Formats: sequence, structure tokens, C-alpha cells
Amino acid sequence: MMLVVFAGIQAIMHYDIVEYYQYVNADTTLYEDYYVDGRDVKLTFPETKRNLIYIFLESMETTYADTSFGGAMRQNYMMELTSLALENKGIFRNY
Repeated sequence: MMLVVFAGIQAIMHYDIVEYYQYVNADTTLYEDYYVDGRDVKLTFPETKRNLIYIFLESMETTYADTSFGGAMRQNYMMELTSLALENKGIFRNY
């Protein structure tokens, strides 16, 4: 019984169960203060649209490239990405 009580106390202290319980059961006015119903908002767009889509690949799987570019396929299944990488000195640095 002492071991169960000790383990319970350790779990409460280690996982901050009391603080979590207080956080979950706290009353908040977050939604009353900041919620805006999308049906009540009138959106206005500028006359000249200025859209920008920026795609950044930090690391990428190259298995689908052909063997001449370090991949594992006979045919290059990612030709566009391979050419972009070669133009920008990307994932195929050694080729």
C-alpha cells in the first residue's frame, strides 16, 4: 500500500496533475472576447491581387529519381523536381 501511495505522489508531482486539472477546469472568456462569426464579416479584396505561394522543401526523399541522380528507379519519376534541384543546387549536390 505504501508503494502505491508513493507512486501516486510521484506521478502527481512529475506530471503536474493538479496544475493540469486546474487548467482544464478553469473558466475562461476567450471565445466571448475574441470569437467573430464568419457569417457576420464582410470581406473586401484589393483591386490588384497579390498572391504569393512559397513552397520550401527542407529535405526530400530522392528514391524516386533514377539511378544517375542517386535514386533507385530505372526511370526518373520526379523529372520536374530533379531539374529544379539541379538548377538551384538542391538535393542532388554531387551530381
